[in-house]
Amino acid sequence: MHVPLETLAGVGAWGVAGLPIVTDLVGGVVPLGEPRAIAALSAWLAFGAMFLAVATWSLAHLTYRTHRLLLAAQTAAAMVVVASFPEHGIAAVLLILTAVVAAHVLSDPVALGWIVGQGVFLSLAVATVAWPDGTVIALQGAGYTAFMAFAYVTTRSGLREARSRAELERRNAELHATRTLLGEHQRAAERLRIARDLHDGIGHHLTALILNLDVARRTEGDASREATGRAEELARSLLQEVRATVRTVRSDDDVDVSTALRTLLTDLPEPEAVVAVPDRVRVADPEAAHALLRCAQEAVTNVVRHADARRLWLTVRQDEGRVELEVRDDGVGAREVPAATGRRAARDGTGLRGLRERLDAVGGRLETTSAPGRGFTLTASVPASARAGTRAGAPVDGRPAARPSAGGTA
Repeated sequence: MHVPLETLAGVGAWGVAGLPIVTDLVGGVVPLGEPRAIAALSAWLAFGAMFLAVATWSLAHLTYRTHRLLLAAQTAAAMVVVASFPEHGIAAVLLILTAVVAAHVLSDPVALGWIVGQGVFLSLAVATVAWPDGTVIALQGAGYTAFMAFAYVTTRSGLREARSRAELERRNAELHATRTLLGEHQRAAERLRIARDLHDGIGHHLTALILNLDVARRTEGDASREATGRAEELARSLLQEVRATVRTVRSDDDVDVSTALRTLLTDLPEPEAVVAVPDRVRVADPEAAHALLRCAQEAVTNVVRHADARRLWLTVRQDEGRVELEVRDDGVGAREVPAATGRRAARDGTGLRGLRERLDAVGGRLETTSAPGRGFTLTASVPASARAGTRAGAPVDGRPAARPSAGGTA
């Protein structure tokens, strides 16, 4: 398991804070059976266990209230150590470590009062061994209070910077994904334009040529009929070639969204992303492809900002009729769930309502489920094939398809 450097530094500080106490107990300066020795040693070990748990374990499923209770327990353990051995000022380092933890779970006003309270407690503990030297008492209390405030502010700034960096990288990934999809959309539009030009221009000219040659064949002599027959045969061959080109272009005008979806999660700092996307995901309607990408972007954004998750799964499945996207995480999930089921459809916010409307417009569907401590799941699906009126042979730009004529069809 990878342990961050800051966690190792915190564990080292915890060990240094308790080293004088352990030295006194081992050296016999303080009897091991003395109540204050038992209390201090137990509190010191409990503090270390809680600090390591908070720093390395996945506690995302716990509520903020539980996080604050853990902080209160750590603070109480640190105070027990300081009160038991006030002559060892280094034990107050444990209170500085709680300031680091507080930066993750307390607001600034609450944290300020909490730090001042710990400073007052520390002054009272120092007073038991330094009384009546008020200068020593004040300096010890004010000094460690300043250290706690510094640790809190520094950690808070680091957290804001980490969140800003994660947001920047997420938006950069969204930009790359959108650019990829835009390129696909533009290529599809260009292929469609070429197909229309071939159909409306060359195809119609060849159809007129066939009709004219057919008239010539009916009115000229045998030699002329033979020549015009060959010309008609060649024209029909050219017309078939044009139709084949149109079919080829139209058959390849689907948008490939797989690259855009993978790009969306490229370099995502956290949570860890597990991606299962086929090599080529085909969506015929560019608007449907764009809606699917927007669903993925909204889901990833919600996970990064609100889920407090360690891992995110993005899965895409495609059959002959539909393309389905599933994004789920192992974050905090829903806060309130009916007791009868323990699971419910997640309540739509503004972002989800917008996605639902966008999917409805392209014949898609959106489902969301969540459970407390078990994450959030978003499932979106769109038609893989184009909607009626967007394929070859359907009306184009409001114009009906050409009717068959005597010499063939365009």
